[in-house]
Amino acid sequence: MKFIKFLLIIPLLALFNNKIFAQELPYEINSKRDISIAKITGACSIFKLMVDFQQKNKILNGDEFINKFLINEANRLNKDPSEYMSSCIQITNYYVKYLNE
Repeated sequence: MKFIKFLLIIPLLALFNNKIFAQELPYEINSKRDISIAKITGACSIFKLMVDFQQKNKILNGDEFINKFLINEANRLNKDPSEYMSSCIQITNYYVKYLNE
């Protein structure tokens, strides 16, 4: 069942734009908001990178590892995995918005 939940989360990860991960900020970071958004976006992007890597390399038990890692991160923040991924999408959208200001 946990693996099925993981498979349901993969489409959410696909919503992340690869351009986000390669861009430099066009302005100086000068607020807690900027730092918080950048930190959370970076943490969320790890999941996309992990999923991409697993899809390409098909490491034995890699899906299970990613799923457990996601559950652990969500639990650490007192969220369930779907809430955590929704938060990732929302904060990534903020990041893109502020990046384009």
